[in-house]
Amino acid sequence: MDPAAADPEARDPESRTKIEAGAHFVVTEPFYHPGSRAHSGSGSVIFALPVIACVRPLASYREAELLRNEIAGNSIPDSLVERIRDAGSPEAEHREGIRIATETARALREFVQGIMVAGRVENPAQVLEVLEL
Repeated sequence: MDPAAADPEARDPESRTKIEAGAHFVVTEPFYHPGSRAHSGSGSVIFALPVIACVRPLASYREAELLRNEIAGNSIPDSLVERIRDAGSPEAEHREGIRIATETARALREFVQGIMVAGRVENPAQVLEVLEL
């Protein structure tokens, strides 16, 4: 499911097929930042299915730049790339990515029925941190 698509049909054109095959929920493509368009509140339940939002912490400045510039469909604002760049060290960049993912999960909570953390995470405690558990 594409979280940035404007209407539910465009977000996941295969949803009807998935529903007919017995799908019980929809999982989004990764959200990288709290300002994603999909938080608008519309379409929080696509075709009457619960939505599980995928949140992916950015691991480094290099990864943020790669995703923003080389991978189609990613919308990572300059301000977040700068936050990670300005962190100073690889460890600090990773921590800033965790903070951004936590902000993203917090912003999504009221619009989705669940949150999944994806990507490279150093230890399970970081997943719990993103989910604020």
